[in-house]
Amino acid sequence: MLAPVFAGCGSDDDSSTSTAASGSLETTQLKAGIIKFADTIPFWVAEQQGLFRDAGFDSVQGVEMVGGTAIQPAIQSGQLQLGWASVPSVIAAKAQNFDFRFFAGGSGLGPDSYANQSMLVREDSPLQSIEDLPGHKVGVNTLGNIAELEVRWSLDAAGLDPDSVELVELNAIGPDQLPPLIQGRIDALQVNEPTVTAALRDGGVRAISDWSFMDPDFVFVAGWVSTGEWLDANANAAAAFASAMEAAAQWIEANEGAANALISEKTGVPEDLVKAMVASEIRIPVTEADLQPLAEACHRYGLSEAEVPAADIVWQPPAA
Repeated sequence: MLAPVFAGCGSDDDSSTSTAASGSLETTQLKAGIIKFADTIPFWVAEQQGLFRDAGFDSVQGVEMVGGTAIQPAIQSGQLQLGWASVPSVIAAKAQNFDFRFFAGGSGLGPDSYANQSMLVREDSPLQSIEDLPGHKVGVNTLGNIAELEVRWSLDAAGLDPDSVELVELNAIGPDQLPPLIQGRIDALQVNEPTVTAALRDGGVRAISDWSFMDPDFVFVAGWVSTGEWLDANANAAAAFASAMEAAAQWIEANEGAANALISEKTGVPEDLVKAMVASEIRIPVTEADLQPLAEACHRYGLSEAEVPAADIVWQPPAA
């Protein structure tokens, strides 16, 4: 069985802040929007291990929400100071003149984690590979996000028309996405972990595609964001939060078993399934180079009408 793979290192030329702020924090109390899934494990580690306290915070409260589409408006309105969001949702907001920026890393997919997001078909399906997909119905949890992007990108990488399938928005997450596939209402399903491993283990389905079509070999998918205005006004607090995330990533690398147990505790996913699933990779800090592939793909495949440079969605601390 595969254990989760965590990569907690960043590039030397990264321009985002990844160490504790040198000055006093502008605020010592934060509310952060989080999603109850494995990728937000660094936040829970920082809570459990006292890393937020070590970074200078009196209180960092995680507010569980369904996704970036709920988290970003809460940040914009001031209900939250920061939160977790995907690259496509941040780019879509930027195209509508909302200024959200990544600042404390997050998660992505590389060679050891491509199968974290896979396309499933029924075991008896005639579809054998991505080349067989045109003309069929493909289910995604929501339109305009990672699942749609991967479907269109994988078709294009195979030399096929990215618009040659009918995408069906399921408005469901996790195992609730499987019934339409099993019942034959869709022909394929784009889904992520732990649903991928759980479905394959239960039988009746098989995978025909994952992120292995990627070029380059790593793509940053989602991470911690706030508004540019809040980040500029709270640069030390933002740096301290990023520092806590980096310390958490290092702890995870050194304590895989305990991290798996914590994921299970927080998400309700059985620990044996957490151990078996193909985890995404923690990437802290986040760089423009990490963001560029998805930034370009969002425009190329119609998820964003405007082309948004990666530099516009990553935060750079104000010059001293």
